[in-house]
Amino acid sequence: MNSSHLRTSLSELHNELVTLSSVDEKSRSALATLKDDIEAILDNSQDDLTQYHSSLSNSLTSAVRSFEVSHPTFTTTLNNVISTLNNLGI
Repeated sequence: MNSSHLRTSLSELHNELVTLSSVDEKSRSALATLKDDIEAILDNSQDDLTQYHSSLSNSLTSAVRSFEVSHPTFTTTLNNVISTLNNLGI
């Protein structure tokens, strides 16, 4: 698995993220952080994504906790991105 697969997964996640509705203020803040982290990666043309590991990992973990009950499809996509990161060794 390579970074292009991660970028594809992040693009899918980003598309789902911008369409989420009915979230509380705490969740909205977590989404904003996650959205910023994803956009930073997608805007970066470098193949080395390890510099984003800590920030993205924290954002993803927080988002999973916030949305696992209320938005199961979104949580599935989050878990796919986490798996991709793990497969890349990030």
